[in-house]
Amino acid sequence: MSLACRWRVVLSRCKAMFFRLIGVLTLGSFVGVVPGATPSATTSSSLPQAANPPLILPASFGSWKRGVVQQATPEVQDDAAWREFGFQTGSQASYVRAGAKVTVSAFQFPDATGAYGAFTLLHAPGMQPEQIAAERYATARLSKPGKDGRRPRLFIPATQYNGARSGDVWLLWKGNLLVEAAFASGLPGEKAAMMQLDMALSSAAGSAGVPPGLPEQLPQEGLDVASLRYAIGPAAYQLEGGVLPPELIHFDQDAEAVTAQYGKGTLTLLAYPTPQIADARMAAIAGALQQGAVKGTPGALLVKRAGTRVAVTSGGFTPAQAKALLAQVQFREHIAMDRLKPKVSEIAKTAQMLTSVALLTVILGGASILLGLFLGGGRAIYRVMRGKPASSLHDEEFIALNINDK
Repeated sequence: MSLACRWRVVLSRCKAMFFRLIGVLTLGSFVGVVPGATPSATTSSSLPQAANPPLILPASFGSWKRGVVQQATPEVQDDAAWREFGFQTGSQASYVRAGAKVTVSAFQFPDATGAYGAFTLLHAPGMQPEQIAAERYATARLSKPGKDGRRPRLFIPATQYNGARSGDVWLLWKGNLLVEAAFASGLPGEKAAMMQLDMALSSAAGSAGVPPGLPEQLPQEGLDVASLRYAIGPAAYQLEGGVLPPELIHFDQDAEAVTAQYGKGTLTLLAYPTPQIADARMAAIAGALQQGAVKGTPGALLVKRAGTRVAVTSGGFTPAQAKALLAQVQFREHIAMDRLKPKVSEIAKTAQMLTSVALLTVILGGASILLGLFLGGGRAIYRVMRGKPASSLHDEEFIALNINDK
């Protein structure tokens, strides 16, 4: 074969490979996949997922027995809010008892703050607040008598309502865990089962199990507990229906927000690390209220700062109702001062060390003398009881050889 023919064969093969590559790329563009690429999962959750389902759910509670445990993650549209609360992992399992069934999902957070925030996020409108062994968090307290001479009333703190119910679906918040249970329709004794589940769940140790204190500072009189929402980030605050623009709150400055209904009006209570930050936020919020950034009746849009707390009224309050509600928002600052230890010179440190060494020498010497008296005296008493002198200095020792003549 001549050289020209060989070149024609090579060129024809290269041309065929080129057109094949063009065809593959064109087909990939129609399908949406190119060689070496992976299809994007737009519906998957970006929340953390463990390789194995975590051991959050108990093996049983009461007479309910657990089935197969699977991994569970929240809904996709709530990803940003759940990340703000620090969602770590979740698991789901079905429990059976005499033919009845309940599906339980448990979600774990770093601490009770995140779990409580997620609890209020899932607390849908229409759910009835429930107390499920909540006395471990707080106790009911008496309100102080008012200036009008009314008697003190017994109020239950908001965090005592650690459960919620809508039909056969229950929510339970315990420490750093949030649990959702769906019972079979018409099953009796659901609350008793939830109390048994509450007892079977593990408790968070140390500060991780301490609930947030901001909800406890809401005025108790007239509070609609079912409307309470708690947020530590803008995504959760918006999902929970916050009335203030999130940029006014500045969650990047470690802010916390609680929103609750009082009749026709809304009270927003914000917490900041320092009074200086709270004062700056109060000024910004007051300016936004004057510009109409928040809806409310005339005279109902008021703002007040108490320590590191900022309270804002909005909605359908009358001016008198708004002022009376803000008057109940109080904050007492507790300042803890560390006592400075006096400075000790090197000479004093040396003297203390020598004194300690001398004291240790005296103690060891005294112990040696007492031990000698105990052992020596005991031996002397033993010899006297055997009819011998107390001392063995005058004992005659000899060796007897028993040699008999054979």
